[in-house]
Amino acid sequence: MGRYILRRLFLVVPTIVGVTVLVFLMIRLMPGDLVQQISGEGAILTEEERHEVREELGLNRPVFQQYFVWMGKVLRGDLGTSFQTKVPVTTELKNRLPVTMELGLLALLISLCVALPIGVVAAIRQDTMLDYVARSGAIAFLSIPSFWMGTLVMVLPSKWWGWAPPLTYKDFWVDPRDNLYMLILPAAIMGMLLSGTVMRMTRAQMLEVLRQDYVRTAWSKGLRERTVVMRHAIKNAFIPVVTIVGLQIPILVGGTVILESIFGIPGIGRYLLFSIGSLDYPVVQAEILIIALAVVVTNLAVDMTYAYLDPRIRYG
Repeated sequence: MGRYILRRLFLVVPTIVGVTVLVFLMIRLMPGDLVQQISGEGAILTEEERHEVREELGLNRPVFQQYFVWMGKVLRGDLGTSFQTKVPVTTELKNRLPVTMELGLLALLISLCVALPIGVVAAIRQDTMLDYVARSGAIAFLSIPSFWMGTLVMVLPSKWWGWAPPLTYKDFWVDPRDNLYMLILPAAIMGMLLSGTVMRMTRAQMLEVLRQDYVRTAWSKGLRERTVVMRHAIKNAFIPVVTIVGLQIPILVGGTVILESIFGIPGIGRYLLFSIGSLDYPVVQAEILIIALAVVVTNLAVDMTYAYLDPRIRYG
């Protein structure tokens, strides 16, 4: 197990480097004039002024040189300074990352609390009305886009009942009640939409495990249904489910980009959307780097969870 973890950690390095190279090159291929964005839409600059701005930002160097300069700073813990706000990216991320993490964890918790029990019960009560309702709900959750649902929740209640979700963010440690009151609605939307995939996978895996010989043997011994399901079926059925949950981490980040913008939540998703529109290279590069690290670490954690759920799995 230890050697396997070390090998995976060594593979993290080329993966992250590849992601940074792609992001570094692709953002510079985006249409738009960065110098004009920084100076303002109505500003008229001479060539000399443009050259001075580019030289100040280090954009007059070859691209590969810019990349190595940026990576050198990253290795020292310096993610650069925003072109637009002139604030260090690290400072912005320290303020915004906990907000997005709280929103994502709430959404994941809601997703699992909804999907896992319903998926298990739907498999145990196959082809009953409960199963049909659960399957229909899962398909509905898979079909609804988060931006559409978020927009409806923002617009319709204010039009029909004169109520709108709160748009003023409060830190959890300052006012936990108002903090959760603002985040619970977007987290519920994201969690419910993510639960469709987990629900379907849980049901399918439970049905497959319940048909295995060792489960039939447990039934034939006269064990109670709860004992058979909880002790013999769930752990083996949840192995592919863990993979699906791990793969949803990037989807969570993508969902926060949209929902943070709709609900006015000051997280990294909203910050990323603004930075892409304003061609703020350091911010986009730093955020994609953090997202890539989160995905790699999550995949490693998923692999480690396999060994706990199924002791037959060994990493040599």
